[in-house]
Amino acid sequence: MDYPYENTTQGTIETLSKIEKRLKKEKQSLEEMNIKLFQLMEDIVKKKNTINDMENHIEWKFQLN
Repeated sequence: MDYPYENTTQGTIETLSKIEKRLKKEKQSLEEMNIKLFQLMEDIVKKKNTINDMENHIEWKFQLN
């Protein structure tokens, strides 16, 4: 990264400010990914439950015959 006034107090403040902005964006991005991951996990659990229900129903039908 290219920052003006790198070896001055003003340069340090500007550098830290840019780093802080970048970290905030990274944090927001990670939070969004975390939400998507959680939603995917919920979807997987729902589908697994549906499959289990279908398997149980099939087993029950075979037991009746």
